[in-house]
Amino acid sequence: MERFDLRKWPDFASAGGDLSQPALIDQISIDSRRIGPQNSLFIPLPGKHLDGHDFVADAAFAGATYALVKKEWQAPDQLPLQLQILRVDDPLSSLQAICHHYRCSLKKTKVVMVVGSYGKTMVKDLLTQLCSQKMEVACSPESFNSQIGAALSLLQGSQKDSLLIIEAGQSQVGELERLALMMQPDYLVITHVGKKHLTTLGSERVIAEEIAKVARGIPKEGWVLHPADPLLLEQLGQLKCNAFSWMADKMHLPAAKFVSQTESSSRFVLEWPGHNAAHTGSVPKGTSYYFVDLLNIAVKAAWLLSCSPESIVKTLETYHFEPMRMEMWQTSDGAIVMNDNYSADPQSIEAALRHLQGSLSGRKIVAFGGLRPQKRDSTQDYKRIGEALADAEINILLIDGRFPIDPLIKALKERHPSCYVVKYDSEEELLKLLKAHCGTSDVLLIKGATQIAIEKLFHALDGAEPANQCRINLAAIGDNLQLLRHRQAKGTRIMMMAKALCYGTDFTQMERFWRGCGIDILGVAYVSEAIALRRSGVHLPIFVLHAFREEAKNIVDWQLEVAASDGDFLEELQSKASKCNRRIKVHLHVDTGMHRLGCSPFSCAAIFRKNSSSGSSSFLLFA
Repeated sequence: MERFDLRKWPDFASAGGDLSQPALIDQISIDSRRIGPQNSLFIPLPGKHLDGHDFVADAAFAGATYALVKKEWQAPDQLPLQLQILRVDDPLSSLQAICHHYRCSLKKTKVVMVVGSYGKTMVKDLLTQLCSQKMEVACSPESFNSQIGAALSLLQGSQKDSLLIIEAGQSQVGELERLALMMQPDYLVITHVGKKHLTTLGSERVIAEEIAKVARGIPKEGWVLHPADPLLLEQLGQLKCNAFSWMADKMHLPAAKFVSQTESSSRFVLEWPGHNAAHTGSVPKGTSYYFVDLLNIAVKAAWLLSCSPESIVKTLETYHFEPMRMEMWQTSDGAIVMNDNYSADPQSIEAALRHLQGSLSGRKIVAFGGLRPQKRDSTQDYKRIGEALADAEINILLIDGRFPIDPLIKALKERHPSCYVVKYDSEEELLKLLKAHCGTSDVLLIKGATQIAIEKLFHALDGAEPANQCRINLAAIGDNLQLLRHRQAKGTRIMMMAKALCYGTDFTQMERFWRGCGIDILGVAYVSEAIALRRSGVHLPIFVLHAFREEAKNIVDWQLEVAASDGDFLEELQSKASKCNRRIKVHLHVDTGMHRLGCSPFSCAAIFRKNSSSGSSSFLLFA
């Protein structure tokens, strides 16, 4: 962000600020670990597991000048004198208010707001590249589209930017309108309108209504680009500005369509209004189902923003389609590979490194292919990435020497001198380095603008692409879990089965994902699997389906929940738990007809009465 005076925020004085002196900041951070050397404002926000207010002191000692906190927050005894506390009712609302006034200070910058159920990030990324040929453009990093992310995205803009492209998401009624009031968009791009977040928004009609509210706020000089969705068109009504459909094949706007396909690719043509010449190209067959819509949305928006056919074609000739996912697998040697081609900005690299830091395996190896070329000076970005690599304590860095990486290496070596750095200057050389350096139990992260197809990585690290593959869509699993949670009674625990070590996947990575989804308990088949999870650092409750009398001590030592179906096992478990002064949760299994597990229906009542009325506090027994 550019230097900003907090006095432009109307609530500065009521929060405890001094209007008589400039209150200049160069950074707003919600992460105490990312406080820079500039004048920083730290805004602590509550998260799923932690509250940012617990880290105000850390931010202060890192050099933060201001901290914007809840009114009732009690400051610790010793805080650095330079830290000025600003107190408000709601730090998130105040963050958005400050970012709104920062946006208003960018007098010459136009804002494009990208909304919709699907494809926002891809449209934002392609539109940014298309417009960068003609003007200075800033955009929201990675998939920053939440109430927090969209606010922080406004800080990417500067006075020299002609255009600021920000995606905005919604999961609750009123969120999209709140973001629009904050960012004051001049133009609105609407991607597909679908059923995402239907559980919290209620219906597709409500989703369309929320988007239409934003469209009606676009100024007369702007425009709205929308799909030909009947529900949305019904809600749009009379707008102050012009509206265009990216689905319509009218020749006053560019139009893209597929003309042929082979076994490996699909060929498309892009036609221009008033031009006889057309641009043709091809895309991998697996991307064709969404590419023509992506192209029509982004190219039509770029055209409306006065980008020429020549500049658009120049971008498309070198544009690479990025996977919208992190590809992760385990090699035959036991190494974990994380191929994260999507997005090459500092924020996404820091996020990928957090995945790497969570690994408890062997060495940490990063192959970094540089940042995307940009018009502005990238020195500070490379320095920031070097510091993040050092904080992640990586062991080996393989880095593309064709980029301006000296600031990165300098920052890395200053903080983490033992890191081994190897430069490469071609994809072939990188593949050889990966083969030479990646060994058993290592964790490899591949990140950056220089992308490598997953098939080439398979051949480099395993010799061939595996014939049998199981592809797991974590985003789909997360959505399913959200739907299940929404439909359960409050207080209902959700168990995720991790039996057979998640059927060959990396169960420690899966556990971290499940924990982030709010899973309450993991289920396994055997005690040995539960112990493996515990040894890998899993702290969630673990339920064991099959346990035996001889394993009672392990159950107590590792604090597992367990199924039981006979009195002898319960007596042994009670004896071991009493000696350790621990309480174990036990679930009584009853055979209801399959004859695989559980005691008979005729004996369960007696077992339950005996063990629940024995007066022992060694375990809780559930029927």
